[in-house]
Amino acid sequence: MKNFALVFRRTQYNRYSLPLLMGIVEQAAPVVDVFMIDSLDSLSDFYKVYDSIILAYSFTTVQLYRTASEVSFIKANYPKTRLIAGGPHVTADPDGCLEVGFDAVFVGEGERTLSSFALTLASGGDPFDRVVFADESSSPVSIDDYFPASLRHSLFGPMEITRGCFYGCSFCQTPRLFRRKIRHRSIESVLKGIKLAGNYIGERLYFLSPNAFSYQSSAPGEINYEAVEELLISVKAQGVRDLDIAYFPSEIRPESINERTLDLLKKYCSNRKIAIGIQSGAESVLKRVNRTNPLSKTIEAVELARKHGFTSHCDFIFGFPDETQEEADASIDLMTMLIKKYDARIHCHFFMPLPTTPLWNQRPSGLSEKTVTALKRLREWGKLDGWWEEQEKIAFDILSWKQNGLIKV
Repeated sequence: MKNFALVFRRTQYNRYSLPLLMGIVEQAAPVVDVFMIDSLDSLSDFYKVYDSIILAYSFTTVQLYRTASEVSFIKANYPKTRLIAGGPHVTADPDGCLEVGFDAVFVGEGERTLSSFALTLASGGDPFDRVVFADESSSPVSIDDYFPASLRHSLFGPMEITRGCFYGCSFCQTPRLFRRKIRHRSIESVLKGIKLAGNYIGERLYFLSPNAFSYQSSAPGEINYEAVEELLISVKAQGVRDLDIAYFPSEIRPESINERTLDLLKKYCSNRKIAIGIQSGAESVLKRVNRTNPLSKTIEAVELARKHGFTSHCDFIFGFPDETQEEADASIDLMTMLIKKYDARIHCHFFMPLPTTPLWNQRPSGLSEKTVTALKRLREWGKLDGWWEEQEKIAFDILSWKQNGLIKV
């Protein structure tokens, strides 16, 4: 039998992360056998071939309870399995995750630490001589050096072109995870990734960015039009037929929508839907959560997008702390207007209290019957989607996990 395998647990929530993580291991330590599983039932098959398994998780706070339940199951049924974890929640609460039962955790950006872990495995060393792996380098990871590709398993995820965010929305973990160190992937690296992936991309390439038109910009609100166009031209020249940007899993901020950016999208990209982060129809809420886009500019952006033939898929969040019924009504009114006047679609969320964010530990505002009725009506129109009902329950569960000690921060 072989000594060990490194197996990643795939879920619907981390499927875009795994090609990058598996590719990191394949690149750093090709001799390490790397796999992924969709069900814990598969572990028994691996133990027919390997003496031991290292099972890797990447997860957010929303998946914490389910992950903790799986860890308990594994400890009881597969005691030889070593468990490691990384991702947004682990970075926010490493001590809590160790207490859940993980043998080692990866804090912050994992490219260098996971590479080091894999190299130690490959050399026959014991990478579990410490339990917290954090990148202590003074220089941030260069995303040019890593690609969302597991060639061994024919996986290719959306290509990250910008990491980090200039803004500081108080509900969002991104600027806290990356400490606002903005990095952009060079065009040379993008083209190398396309060639590396080859046929694994298929005919469509998705870009990943917190704001599609922040590429190669150096300040909030700045748009480097020349760099964006050079990127798009270069990618199309590689024979990529369908190129998607400014739509899931990326989005575009309302203030980045103008005649010139829409012309670039129309000229080079295939998507005719754009994801716009609006978040609330109440200026008072936007101010409290440090969201800087004025609603007047947001409405102008949706109107302009429609004139250019784009459907706006608008993100709204309900349940912010201290949100009043009047503020919730303002969001419903804006959503309804955008649907009726500009044929927009709505992607509806419920506020998640996330560790490390300024709103952590603040209680969400539950949805009133009036708001729920209005949201269901828009859904019946076929114009609203999202998991807001499930998210409302999870949001209050997160606070109970904190109270019960499952979350330590």
